[in-house]
Amino acid sequence: MKLKRYHIGDDGVQLISNALQTNSTLTEINLVGNKIHTTGALFLSQSLTFNSTLTSLDLGDNLIGAYGVKLISQSLQSNSTLTYLNLEDNQIGDEGMEFLSQALKLNSSINTLDLSSNRIGDKGSNSIGQFLKRNSTLTQLILINNNINSDGVNFITQSLQINFTLTNLVLWNNFIGNDGIKSISEMLKINNKLNTLDLTSNQF
Repeated sequence: MKLKRYHIGDDGVQLISNALQTNSTLTEINLVGNKIHTTGALFLSQSLTFNSTLTSLDLGDNLIGAYGVKLISQSLQSNSTLTYLNLEDNQIGDEGMEFLSQALKLNSSINTLDLSSNRIGDKGSNSIGQFLKRNSTLTQLILINNNINSDGVNFITQSLQINFTLTNLVLWNNFIGNDGIKSISEMLKINNKLNTLDLTSNQF
């Protein structure tokens, strides 16, 4: 189901979420750009707790914020069918990333996660590193246009000396610098499973 930029808001999400709790056929939902806030995230989290068929959820360009991510994260700890989650441009920040990290330590289904344009900095990068040390299902992580510098990259690369499941890491338009490149180089000496590493538009 594609409802991209229909501006359905939280009320519209409530109707969809109610249906998802009993629907057993729908596998994909695109809700990009629908002015979804924390309340809408609450409705979605409730549906994800009960739904067992949805595999793809695209929430890019909404306004769910850190607390909205916390609500969704709670449902991800028990959900075992969702494989694709896009949270791009949702004002998650470092606080929201910490909530999501706790869920991804336990989640066993998501293989693709897009966290682009969410103002994730050093603390959020540390949270990413922490869940990557525990997670064994995520294969693609997209972190375009965040505030990740050399320290943040170091947190992530340290985890990738342990995690050999991730195969695709996208770090476009961050601030990794020369020290970040050094951390990446050290990681690549150990990790031979990472197939794609995209560092476009970083300053070295």
